[in-house]
Amino acid sequence: MSTTYDVRQTFADDMFLRRHRGLGSPVVNQFVWRFATPLPLDAVERFASALAHGSLGRRAAPARLPGARGRWYGDATVPAIAHRDEPLAEDDVRAWADRVASVDLDPASGPAWRLATAPTDAGGTLMSLVVAHAAADGAAMVDAIVRAASQAAPLSLPVPLQDAGVSWAAPGGSGTDRGVARRVIGGLRGVVPDLRDAAGQGREVAGWVADRVRAAVRSVGEEPPATAQPRAPRALPADVETWQPSWAVVELDAPAAEQMAADHGGTVNTWFVALAAGLVRRTGRFDGESVPVALPVSTREPEDLRGNTTRIARVQVEPTSARGRRLDGVRVACREAFAALGEAREPLPLALVQMMPDSVVRRLPAPPAAAALASNVGALPDAFAMIGGVRAEAVFAVAHQQGLDVAEAAASGGGLVLFLVRTGDRLALTVVACDPFAIRDRAVLADLVSAEASTWESAGHDLGLRVW
Repeated sequence: MSTTYDVRQTFADDMFLRRHRGLGSPVVNQFVWRFATPLPLDAVERFASALAHGSLGRRAAPARLPGARGRWYGDATVPAIAHRDEPLAEDDVRAWADRVASVDLDPASGPAWRLATAPTDAGGTLMSLVVAHAAADGAAMVDAIVRAASQAAPLSLPVPLQDAGVSWAAPGGSGTDRGVARRVIGGLRGVVPDLRDAAGQGREVAGWVADRVRAAVRSVGEEPPATAQPRAPRALPADVETWQPSWAVVELDAPAAEQMAADHGGTVNTWFVALAAGLVRRTGRFDGESVPVALPVSTREPEDLRGNTTRIARVQVEPTSARGRRLDGVRVACREAFAALGEAREPLPLALVQMMPDSVVRRLPAPPAAAALASNVGALPDAFAMIGGVRAEAVFAVAHQQGLDVAEAAASGGGLVLFLVRTGDRLALTVVACDPFAIRDRAVLADLVSAEASTWESAGHDLGLRVW
């Protein structure tokens, strides 16, 4: 990859970047490591430097021409690490994670990520990495962390031409001539890729319009498809003014979860999807109906410099699966959802939305949030959990919508976001509640999660559940 102009912002990058500009609350992703022993601070500093020289070391820049996508360029600045000196009690871990996740990140001017550490009363160490979702999805974070922790060759973005010390002047020219030539040729090198990208975006929009015209011609004389009746609006509780998003973590034994899922006709992943649907039903939604659950699917390729490469498959979890605690049907439904992903069509071409200015996008109707989004990060590579020769005993993931208020959460319909991470023989399940209608605080959420998880444990399987 010869220039930074080839590293274009994906549609998801663009949407998350707009949130940092005020079109909604910014979204940040967080990984938290728990080490049983002290973590050498010099190892953390080396890790931070390696992250900065890898794919997380980036800043967003707008395109030079209308219609072209914005781009990413490399920035190896290492943001200051937030080291805490006073040991944390076990009950304070969640509050600490919230505090370090509230840091102001700006993918356009930097930084797009921050590290933090804290000692624990038990003699161990906590480490947090917070990354703006615009800069990296979960798969991008895992790749960057593994490369940095193992001190492998970084996957880094090129810097802009003017920062690379490239001279385009002919030998013997004057200083003024060289400066003018550098600006002119450098400008052309920036504009030409934008022209090419804008043309590609235009072709995508034109193709979408042509498809719609052909579909309209074919449907002449046909009965219009029936539209589903809108659901009755949910009522907010009287004390909603004090509402804030909440999250809870459940740790459980991975081999026991695998055996439990197999005995119920599925896998840990299908159990995870069923659990997400069960939690939604416990909030009072979709009682006796299929629960829509969104499943992130990574399309990331080797040496991929894109920030977000995730597509969303949508599965319907039937109530019969919940009543019988059977995973066979969920497994079939997931397989069908993944197969249908290639046929999914957006109501508007993503290229067109990406071309629109903030003032126009602000007026578009906000898409409803999924009842639940279940992201199975999977088993983390060994290098992910090893920092400076010290192995983490557990890792969990969580997403935060910084500054999310009741109005924004209610407008999206409310919903749950779940993450599942495996480290060694332990699973960490995180549930984030952005539902002001039914989950007013963490205590309510923890009760819901404990109740749903326990129904699977009480079926003859000891999962070693620990909710915190």
